[in-house]
Amino acid sequence: MSKKLQKELAAKIIQARNDYYNNNESKISDEVFDSWVDELTVLNPSHSVLQEVGSPVAVSEWVKTTHVVPMLSLNKVNTEEELVSWAKECDADIFEKHGFLICEKLDGISVSLTWENGKLILAASRGDGSIGEAITTNVIKMKGIPKEVKGFTGIVRGEIVLLKPDFDKHFADYSNQRNAASGIAKRFDGDGVQHLTILTYTVSAGKEFKTEEEQFKWLKSVGFQTPNFNHCRNLPALKKIYDEYESHLRAKLPYMIDGLVVRLNNIDKQQSLGEKSHRPQGQRAWKFSNQKALSILIDVVWQTGNSGRISPVAIIEPVVVGDVTIEHASLHNNKIVQSLNLFKGCRVLVSRRNDVIPYIEENLDK
Repeated sequence: MSKKLQKELAAKIIQARNDYYNNNESKISDEVFDSWVDELTVLNPSHSVLQEVGSPVAVSEWVKTTHVVPMLSLNKVNTEEELVSWAKECDADIFEKHGFLICEKLDGISVSLTWENGKLILAASRGDGSIGEAITTNVIKMKGIPKEVKGFTGIVRGEIVLLKPDFDKHFADYSNQRNAASGIAKRFDGDGVQHLTILTYTVSAGKEFKTEEEQFKWLKSVGFQTPNFNHCRNLPALKKIYDEYESHLRAKLPYMIDGLVVRLNNIDKQQSLGEKSHRPQGQRAWKFSNQKALSILIDVVWQTGNSGRISPVAIIEPVVVGDVTIEHASLHNNKIVQSLNLFKGCRVLVSRRNDVIPYIEENLDK
């Protein structure tokens, strides 16, 4: 039974990654995906699927490129207790001595930017972490990165996002900002990429820093846009910042985030902690929890967006999620309607993804 369940979980994880990285779709919630990963980890911590990052690059017209510095993913924590456990596992004294650097965990498209003598010569998507796609011609048209970084030869890592004002003005018929950014970033004709923005957060090669805070300040000083970041000395201060983001700061941002990235501020000490399951041990992604509520499906209607795209929308009995009354929830496409097996009168679990987007997570009568 265990082997059969492992196989089923691995297949679900692989399919979800492929949908997310190659098909620009998110058919399941982050919490469902994380639950599959957690369950497989309990059954078999060394399973090969858990060692992978992203998804193998699908066949496309973009030229494949090998990352000089692998684009690793981060292990996650979902609660304060898990965060404390991680800090103790590393060495709590190190964190107390050097403090944390916290930055927003962007829900965008990972990109690696290679610079040579101050000029951008290669921009690559993450792909499977080892091999990505060279989307340089599109990236150079995007906002958020300088035209030149005088004297710099190295690699900067960031995330391609679509800011809400640009989303509302140009791409409101997409289901959300993340899916829009993913589809637009890889358009072969480059149509619309000028509305995308890159936010950077790591210098992977070419320049050394003593602290994460110093690194972020350098990125901003030479013209890169970055997510917001904070330096704090201890776990209580970190928890306070996290709570502020969950309660109100997150909803005010022009881009989507799904948590905070917590890093040991001293980079040498951070790197000395090594890796675990091909993920840096000195960093964690502290995920936000999706707020959910139970409702009843009244009907499914079809709406036409500005571009002519027709999308299904669920009409539900009014329900309060995160202090907001929800009566409609996007279903994005017919595949999602079919996978949920929706019918009038069924009980549905409703969330506000990123505290913004009403979403049908599950049909409880399926």
